[in-house]
Formats: sequence, C-alpha cells, structure tokens
Amino acid sequence: MDKNDYIFVEAESSRLGNLLLPGNLTKKIKTSSQIEINAPLEDRIKRILKYYGDIDKNAFSENLNKIKKYISNESYNEIFSSFEKGDLERVAKILLVDYYDKVYKKKESDCFILNTDIETTLKKLKEIKEKFVKIF
Repeated sequence: MDKNDYIFVEAESSRLGNLLLPGNLTKKIKTSSQIEINAPLEDRIKRILKYYGDIDKNAFSENLNKIKKYISNESYNEIFSSFEKGDLERVAKILLVDYYDKVYKKKESDCFILNTDIETTLKKLKEIKEKFVKIF
C-alpha cells in the first residue's frame, strides 16, 4: 500500500477481538475525516444473518455475555429468548438497534453522511476521495 494514498477503514476501537491496533494507526483513524454510511435496517439484518446466522448456542451465549453491561436487562432477556426460539432476525434487530448503533455511532463534526444504495455510495466515496486528493 502506498503510504501517500488515501484509504477507507471502518471505524473501530483500538481492540478488535484479541488483536490490538498500533497506536499510531488508531490515532490517525480517529483524527481523519469520517464518513458515516447508513444502510436500511432490513439490509443490515440480512447481512448479519449471512455472516453469523449459524453461530452455535455456546458461542452466542459467550459473546452476548461480553456485551451484557452495555444493554438493558430487558433487551438481554429478549435477545436470549429470541435466540432460543430460533428468531434470529429479531436477535439481529435488537442487537443492531439496542447495542451496536448506540455504542458505535459517535458522529464527529467533520463527517460526511451517506444514506444511499451501495452503487451510489461507492460513487460518492470515489468523489470524496478525489476531492481530498485535489485539496492536498
């Protein structure tokens, strides 16, 4: 990768599971311009189910317990109950709305917001990249 090129990265904390990002990379991510990309909730649910829909009960319980302190007891119980019933769409919806969106959405003042389909989003990202290249 060319160190002078622009790249897009997903906003994450400095810890990804058991991995720790280098401090200089984390700092650069946090101080760089941000782009918030929104997708319809139903599309997000389908994507979650595609990647995690076959999770076994033990792994699910272990991971749910890791985030228990960040969600209400009511949501926790509903998530676990829905999982037991096999209603994974409901599980994904609650996790997205009651946990992920609340914990990870930290919009900064210098933030582009895209609420479009994937093709338009890719086009807009290209335009944003070209704009920054022209500025610098």
